[in-house]
Amino acid sequence: MTQPPQKAASKSGNKRRKPDPGEQTAALEAEAERVRAREEQRLLVAAGKAGYFRHRLTTPRLVEMFRDIIERDTPPLSSLARLTDQVRRIRHRASKSGRTDDARRKAILGGFLVAQFRHKPDLCDEFKSDIEAHIAGHPSAATAARNSAFMKGFLHNPDSG
Repeated sequence: MTQPPQKAASKSGNKRRKPDPGEQTAALEAEAERVRAREEQRLLVAAGKAGYFRHRLTTPRLVEMFRDIIERDTPPLSSLARLTDQVRRIRHRASKSGRTDDARRKAILGGFLVAQFRHKPDLCDEFKSDIEAHIAGHPSAATAARNSAFMKGFLHNPDSG
């Protein structure tokens, strides 16, 4: 009995590629623009059929008419609204992920520096003035003072904890 042929594994180890938020939002925004143009055209056709172009209606009156219809009938969300909401969710998720990655990077690098400063106290002495200047440069003077007081013991004796 012969074995069925197997698919060749991809270079990435046959893992699913995580979609790029930028590509996703660009595609969704293009689709939203297409839907918006289609809906604008549909609205113009409907207004013509309803006789809108034979009468003069003010913008506030038109807005009031649309609001009355929407409040009375409560139609489901449009394709355009769903696409816009999806773009907003993707952007929010990407922003949150970026902040999480940044915090993780800082924690790892901070842990590494603490270990190095404890292992090589002269390295801590070498960077102490730069670290103090960085802390003092915080936009909030109160936060800078709290951070400086918090780090003072460690910067003078990295083994102190």
